[in-house]
Amino acid sequence: MSRNPGPRSRSNTTRGVRPEPQGGVPLHLGANGHNGHNGQQQQQQQHQNASNGAAAAAAAAAAEAAQNPNAKKIRSLQKKIRAIEDLEMRLARSEKLEDTQMKKIATKQAVLAELSSLETSQ
Repeated sequence: MSRNPGPRSRSNTTRGVRPEPQGGVPLHLGANGHNGHNGQQQQQQQHQNASNGAAAAAAAAAAEAAQNPNAKKIRSLQKKIRAIEDLEMRLARSEKLEDTQMKKIATKQAVLAELSSLETSQ
């Protein structure tokens, strides 16, 4: 049998009651005075919209892949070109690049040649 130790003397902060900041808006409320519970419905709606957008993008990519079997490779090469151009911009700003990054920059011409050959074969 356990005994109840009785009431304890605690300050408000130890019981989880937060003091209000100087602005007068309690910490648990947002800047507009709301606690954000209505935002839950908005988040669910945004999630559904994002899911629908992702599904549409996937369907478009699948349709493109059906039309062109090289579409995935082309997208991959375009992504490599963007990464190389990003590295070139960093190099132009005098940032120190790793050896692997410098080697990647050196492959730009080969990647461009492969990309142009795939794009012309469409």
